[in-house]
Amino acid sequence: MSVIEAQQLGIPATAIEAAVAARVLSSIKDERLAAEKAYGNGGVTGDKDALLEDLELALFERVRPILLTRSCDMGCDLRLRRNP
Repeated sequence: MSVIEAQQLGIPATAIEAAVAARVLSSIKDERLAAEKAYGNGGVTGDKDALLEDLELALFERVRPILLTRSCDMGCDLRLRRNP
């Protein structure tokens, strides 16, 4: 599903939009390196595993409504649950 399809269905597609934006940012390496030099790296502090789990849950909760709506439109019986 694309961002355009999600918009046509009236479903927020922020996870898809963020993924596209991240891909664009990753393609402009020179600009990223210049920004890091000017502003610093920042880095991740604290429990990285907990951060990754929080990010995974947030992504799942954002994408699930999109997948379920599209599944209904296509006549599928998609059942999504997050694995523990």
